[in-house]
Amino acid sequence: MKVEAVNPKTGATISNHVTEEQAAALQELGKERIGEKKLRSYLDGLGLSEDSKVLINELSDVALTVGGQSIKLGRRIVDIAVVLQIQFPRATFGLIVGLVVSILITAIPILGSVLGGIITPIAVAAGVGLGFVADIQNNKLYRKITDATALFDPLKPSLSDARQAYDQLLSNLSLQS
Repeated sequence: MKVEAVNPKTGATISNHVTEEQAAALQELGKERIGEKKLRSYLDGLGLSEDSKVLINELSDVALTVGGQSIKLGRRIVDIAVVLQIQFPRATFGLIVGLVVSILITAIPILGSVLGGIITPIAVAAGVGLGFVADIQNNKLYRKITDATALFDPLKPSLSDARQAYDQLLSNLSLQS
């Protein structure tokens, strides 16, 4: 079955073929888990800037067409992010703390410019890590993230597709020699 995606910025269309099983999984992926009104209410309650809301709306508009049916892939990504944030507030808080620490360190003249590139990933990783530890006492967060990423498995190329692309690359390289 044919799958198509249109780049919202350039309008370029990308297409691929998937098995019937993959198409069914993609159509399942397109089912909304959070109603539009509830999602908008939640996002409005976050007090996001207008620029952030525009970015979220642009992401929400990203879609695939599978066998003529439109699937709001971007909307599903936003749904997953909201559900994870609601269910795992400590990990989210840890991420924010790590970012704040890294911003504060990079704001220190001279020292910040030297250490910023090193400290930022460490502070963010530590903050998220500590938050995850608090949230996954029973591996619930890991299972949720794994389940969420598994929803997108039908978009991964098959081994034969990857082999075909590799062979094509090698062929192109040998033609250029």
